[in-house]
Amino acid sequence: MLNKLLAICILCLSFSINAKCNTPTFSNSNDTVALSDFDKIIRIDSTEIIVRINRFSNSDIFYVYPLNKEELSIPRKTVHKIIYSTGKIETLNPLFKEIDVEEETIPWEQVEILDDVSQTDTLIEISDFDALFESTKMKISTTQLEKNALIILKKKAANAGGKYLLITNKIIHKAYGDLPSIEMYGKAYRKK
Repeated sequence: MLNKLLAICILCLSFSINAKCNTPTFSNSNDTVALSDFDKIIRIDSTEIIVRINRFSNSDIFYVYPLNKEELSIPRKTVHKIIYSTGKIETLNPLFKEIDVEEETIPWEQVEILDDVSQTDTLIEISDFDALFESTKMKISTTQLEKNALIILKKKAANAGGKYLLITNKIIHKAYGDLPSIEMYGKAYRKK
């Protein structure tokens, strides 16, 4: 009886400590971790998983669950959005309900770049996308940086069913001693 009472007191004490943190936590017998230290993956079917993302490949995202050391993977094409623990949000694919089944996706090479916002009057906006490209070489032209970021945006637009891409912003980073990089933002469109 005394052991049960002691166990209940310890359980209540640990619950009150976690409640005072105002941060949801995972815990097992040895470890407790805050959910705010993890990333959130939102799949295209709107389901969410809380994980720590380790790395990316061309086709997969590798992650571990909280309090677990086994690395798992998920195909990139099944992921709608990633919300990183830093607050950054990256959209990879549209939600399943946003995909128009009748529309065929086109190869990314056929995505057309729009010059002006006025060209979007007769089009339907699909989604906003961003691309970050960091060069592996110190000497790279701005044109090459833009070309690589544009390829990333075209691929994202094509995956979302977009046939047109409007570049809304680009930020080029070429600081002394740092690898050159570019952030490019755009909106994908399709015909009505």
